[in-house]
Amino acid sequence: MKLLAAGACNIDSALENTQEVHVTFEFGYLQHFFALGDNDAEQHLRVLQAATINSISFLGLSWDEAFRARCVLFWQALGSIPTLTAATIVCREDTIQVVAIAIQKLRHVSALKIVYDGLWRQADGVVDYTCLAGALQDCPRLWSLEYGLPTNSYRAVLSSLQRNTPFSLLLFPAFPEDEGNILDMEDASALTQLITGSRICKLALDGLHILARDAFEAFCSGIEDMATESLSLTNMHVMDGKRFAEAISHSLVADLRVSFWPKARDAVLVDDQRISFWPEAPPDAELSRFLSALALNILAMNYIELLDIHEIYSNPYCSMNAEAVPLLIHSASKSLTLRRLMLPPIPALGPYANVMDDALVCLFGSQISLLESISLTFFTRSGKLQRAEPNFLCALKKNFTLRVYVKFQHLQNVFGDNEEEDKEKRLWGENVQQTVTMLRRLNRWGRNYMLRDANDYNRGFEMLEKAGNDLNCLFFHLRENPPLCWRCGQP
Repeated sequence: MKLLAAGACNIDSALENTQEVHVTFEFGYLQHFFALGDNDAEQHLRVLQAATINSISFLGLSWDEAFRARCVLFWQALGSIPTLTAATIVCREDTIQVVAIAIQKLRHVSALKIVYDGLWRQADGVVDYTCLAGALQDCPRLWSLEYGLPTNSYRAVLSSLQRNTPFSLLLFPAFPEDEGNILDMEDASALTQLITGSRICKLALDGLHILARDAFEAFCSGIEDMATESLSLTNMHVMDGKRFAEAISHSLVADLRVSFWPKARDAVLVDDQRISFWPEAPPDAELSRFLSALALNILAMNYIELLDIHEIYSNPYCSMNAEAVPLLIHSASKSLTLRRLMLPPIPALGPYANVMDDALVCLFGSQISLLESISLTFFTRSGKLQRAEPNFLCALKKNFTLRVYVKFQHLQNVFGDNEEEDKEKRLWGENVQQTVTMLRRLNRWGRNYMLRDANDYNRGFEMLEKAGNDLNCLFFHLRENPPLCWRCGQP
């Protein structure tokens, strides 16, 4: 159940009769609580302590030094709730002290999210984050932290997060598309020390830009030395695509997600405010260097199981990218550990369409790959791809590992095609998708027994039994293993 608390006492009756509830405290809640009399405040705190609250969200905090004692009592009451496991706090620069008190009293929560309210950003931007660092250091049960404060707090806060117990960390920008997300050398060093000196099972960095060469090198060195289950680097500016790919390939990562943010141009002053402009896409040369280096090193990544680069901001018709993507696809088809692959946009039209077709046929027809899931995005359909359909379907039928899904997407009207052409193009994807749906069902039911021993009739009969309600699957498997028809008539 979700409750919305605008005032300090309007939820008392609801809390007394509910269980496993999430409470959202609106902005101004603490002002109402501070205005209560002593008796009403004590009664409200008793109701909070007795409630079965699983998670809380504060949409805004306020701070008044005169009410410090009552503020401490309030957070102490919330911290004493045994069922409370998660908290989300939206704060301002002038309420960091309240956040520190809240974390100290909520030290037993396992999941914490700190979000920054950029609308209340102070002009000078000078904030002391040491109190917040001390509070985070004393959270023994914290295993998931989503941190959205400005990057100038990293040098004070990130060092307090080092711990020997596994935990998940997400760092995201406080001010999107702002120069406040740029990491200098000290910020990058603090981040590097954290990811190399802690047991981070999941690390996600979103929207952080490292423009200085020394800071970028320090960050890459930290990525090289880390070992984690999941690494997500999204909306990041990349100075050197090759160095970035090499750093990722040397890390011990099972799940990898990467997307790029365009490179910043020179900032300009508009109405006495510093504004950075961003082009529509990053330099194709750096993106191509990243994809090429990743393709060359993917076979050396012995632990990778998921590779997601579908959100890379790329120009699929650029000659450099069109050459790098097929190389990456060929390498992925030879990987012995990769199980899920999500590729960037692929051109289905133009001089590089045939190269892409050949690479995809190799990917889907590979019998040494363990790929179970593939996601593709095409920009358009053409007669050239329709003529390649038989080869593509033939390769699919030789694949015994795809079992989760194969997702095809295509963006139409890129060149102003009319409705009839769009309708004809959609048919190609639908036909392939029907075949994929049939094959992934068979693969999920154990069709790969044919690779080990096609004469294993017991497994074959199990396959026929599972496919009994799907005539397409049933007759396809009988066609690819005809001896099953003869064995069915034997006693």
